[in-house]
Amino acid sequence: MVAQLKSLREQLASCQLPAEQAFSIPPDCYTSEELLQEELEKVFQHNWIGLGRADRFAVYGDYETMNIGGKPVIGSDLYSNSPMDILVLVNPIRIYPAEFYSKGITVGLFEFQRHYAEIKAPFTYIGGLLAQNAIIKNGDYDEVLYVSNGNVLEGTTFSFFAINHNGVVLTAPTDGNILRSVTRSALLNVIKKEEMKFEERDLPIDEMHSCKEAFIVSSTRDIIPVVSVDNHTIGDGLVGESTKKLMELYQKEILELVSNRNNV
Repeated sequence: MVAQLKSLREQLASCQLPAEQAFSIPPDCYTSEELLQEELEKVFQHNWIGLGRADRFAVYGDYETMNIGGKPVIGSDLYSNSPMDILVLVNPIRIYPAEFYSKGITVGLFEFQRHYAEIKAPFTYIGGLLAQNAIIKNGDYDEVLYVSNGNVLEGTTFSFFAINHNGVVLTAPTDGNILRSVTRSALLNVIKKEEMKFEERDLPIDEMHSCKEAFIVSSTRDIIPVVSVDNHTIGDGLVGESTKKLMELYQKEILELVSNRNNV
């Protein structure tokens, strides 16, 4: 397999030569199962994929289910001749590996600050696409954290927290540079109820590196521990006790909220 892929890559390199020297794409590119699997992993699962022409969804509300790169997706018309206040897109939720929660993840840093960060809209996620191509796709890190002017901000689709050696929970302030996340607010309420010390303030990169624990949080992830940031080990490189406690308390809070709503 490795030898075949190496040969295909060498042949593909010849396609990038000047026109008078270049060759067409090797036939094996259309039939190689090994190359297909590599494309699925490195291209289809990490990039935006076109689902088809808009005229396939002629009537507002039309939709079509399909598999793209082995993943189920829903294609639908994003435009309407009828007035609307809310457009809702539905995609299958990503299930994160159990070891992310038990062993923690590695995070890379990406210099970026979202424009209109408090608005949750497609155009505010361009940094995530840039970061995916620059950092994630080579497999060095599990997630990407935005930094700007020497300070830690937020992740591509998550909030970031660190815990210093005094047990103080640190996170960037909602001053217009990060999303005022509902999940972030819910976690801060848990921290307040437990009377844990916390500070919403600028978090310099160097200070974050020296913290004993760190974690990310979002509605689709809940809390995931972070054990390394930009190749700097956080604390002892293991999931910290304070993080474990918050993971448990946050899950309890969410389950209580769901239970209360179901009983209404």
